[in-house]
Amino acid sequence: YKAKEGPLKIVDGVIEAESVDGAVAKVIQLGLSPVDVHQATPKEELRSVKKKGNFFSYFFKHAGPKDVVLFTRQMADLAEAAVPILRALQLTIDQTRNPLFKKIAQQIYEFVRDGGSLSEAMAKHSPLFPPLYVHMVKAGELSGQLEMILSRLAEYLEKDQETRAKIKSSLAYPALILAVGVVVVFVLLTFF
Repeated sequence: YKAKEGPLKIVDGVIEAESVDGAVAKVIQLGLSPVDVHQATPKEELRSVKKKGNFFSYFFKHAGPKDVVLFTRQMADLAEAAVPILRALQLTIDQTRNPLFKKIAQQIYEFVRDGGSLSEAMAKHSPLFPPLYVHMVKAGELSGQLEMILSRLAEYLEKDQETRAKIKSSLAYPALILAVGVVVVFVLLTFF
């Protein structure tokens, strides 16, 4: 899009929307006055990514456990607020920043919209959603306690991620000392 920011300044960028009308509405929500809004070509998308400084993340970004934790927490909070599952999925997709995980979440949304269950949709993305996760969601669907199951899954995943981070940070110093020791021994045996 190209839009006016104030009386003299013209800005351009890329915004994600389902249609041109939706893009115009989003540009207006940003407080800008749209001048030209059209579907971006791949070159324009790549240029906008380079401008943001995310060039390498554009190619190497992957969906991982952090995305699943955030997705689960958002879904749990929305389910506890009695938001219907399709609306909760749509809101979660809108807030997801990782483009790869956003595509996965969109596929889950479409599967559920077409009559499938949430657990079946997640099972199709088994590397991200392990069998235990999928079976817990299925149990929540069958028992009518999906919000409670999602909340417990979110708590479990958050604690698991916190524990992994602590283990990594506690192993960083010994690994550094070991690496320095190996280099010192190598230097001593090679040169002296």
